[in-house]
Amino acid sequence: MKSNLNNYNNWLKNIKANNVRKTLIILCLTAFFFTSCYKDKGNYDYKIPNDVAITIADSVVVLQGDQLKITPVLNQKVAANESGLNFEWSLAVAGKTVADSTYQVLAKTRNLDISTVDIKTKRDYYTLNYRITNNETGVVYRKLIKLFVTTNYQTGWLILDQSGSTADLNFINPDQEKAYYKLFSKVNTGTNLPLSTHHAYSFYVPYSDPEIAFSTVIYGNEGYLIDNGSFKILSNFSSLFFSKPAVIKPEFMHQNLGNNVSLINNGKLYYMNVSAGSIKFGDEYKSYDANGYTLAAQAFPYYRGSGMFFDNLNHRFIRDSYISTTFATSTMAFDPSYTAFDPINIDPNHELLTIGKIGSIYNSTLIAIFKDKTNNSCYIYGMEGGYKPTLFKAVENSPDMYLSVGFAYAPSRNQMYYAVGNVLYQYDVLSNNSLVAYTFPAGEDVTALQTKNSESIAVATSNGSNGTVYTFDIEATGEVTFKNKYENFGKVKDINYRY
Repeated sequence: MKSNLNNYNNWLKNIKANNVRKTLIILCLTAFFFTSCYKDKGNYDYKIPNDVAITIADSVVVLQGDQLKITPVLNQKVAANESGLNFEWSLAVAGKTVADSTYQVLAKTRNLDISTVDIKTKRDYYTLNYRITNNETGVVYRKLIKLFVTTNYQTGWLILDQSGSTADLNFINPDQEKAYYKLFSKVNTGTNLPLSTHHAYSFYVPYSDPEIAFSTVIYGNEGYLIDNGSFKILSNFSSLFFSKPAVIKPEFMHQNLGNNVSLINNGKLYYMNVSAGSIKFGDEYKSYDANGYTLAAQAFPYYRGSGMFFDNLNHRFIRDSYISTTFATSTMAFDPSYTAFDPINIDPNHELLTIGKIGSIYNSTLIAIFKDKTNNSCYIYGMEGGYKPTLFKAVENSPDMYLSVGFAYAPSRNQMYYAVGNVLYQYDVLSNNSLVAYTFPAGEDVTALQTKNSESIAVATSNGSNGTVYTFDIEATGEVTFKNKYENFGKVKDINYRY
């Protein structure tokens, strides 16, 4: 009896379980039926983004002053429709610090077509940013381009000449074997350089940030800072001082082996440290004693930026102290164990003609040539490293050196060049002997000369009405080999190589 009752209960449980399963199946089928009959009113018409692919050269070179023209190729993923696109060209302009750096908007056009007359030349490149914005999606597409702004006057010989009642600046591009004339007067309408203009300089400081490159011309009681690429006046020379001296009389400039540019103004020394991007001269150097000083317009660039100068007032060599604005005392400036001559007691009858150097860049020897005022004989003084007096002797076998219109040095060749009349001489410092390096045509007298390191030399001559510049390669022996000739200058006063 009990067994039958258990079987009955199990039968009831199975029926209930089957009913539950059937109910669940029915509910699922009903839900599926109503779902399949429901009409989806949502918008599922997805659009493929119309991406833009920009094709432009990775780098562009343009001459300063020319039109910068760039026509990008734009490939769109879906349809070539540019009506919904915005365009912008901008130039990254480096400042003295990262915070000073800006983007200068050049144009808001699909293609770029602008003048580069106001974009300064650089040895390095600018970053040109081409930016396209899709107005519908807000997506931005961009392309960065290296922009090189150069000039025909990037590297070569800067020539200062005179004709009529004015002076002017010219340029020789040795790679192009071409001369460019009257560049200063062409771009600075109404402003002429006076006949008293005596030097033109070009400076390039590769380790400054931002990059520093500039030129100057100096004369009488003034001068100009000018742009390297365009020759446009940037400012008067007298504005290049943090504290303007009472007397403006620029006489000599030189770039030392570091980031310093030295100036001798009215016989006094000033330094410009351009490593931080500043083109300003600091305070006047002071004498280390009560005797004062008046510097000759010459300088020996010593390693680490300091230099050796000659004091005409006290007839002595003096050396800047590099870390202050007071000249180093004689006990600190010179090595007393070397006694070829006394650097602070130079013979008063000896008049300085030139200061230069021979040897390697970082271990060069100062060379100074003096003329004896009593008999016009010449003497050579040498200081190893710029501070060890190791050499003093009379110059031998060097005709009329005291009459030379200028001196130029090839340090690694141990050579110095000088010129008298139409003859260029090659003086070998170690053998103390001169040879005729080159003889120019009769009637042409040398007026200026300058070397580019120890590689080449430029020599200017004048026949009384026209000037000519000859360029030569310097051989390992110091001999010169004719390279080229450039005519139609005025009388050349100064030559400077722009690196």
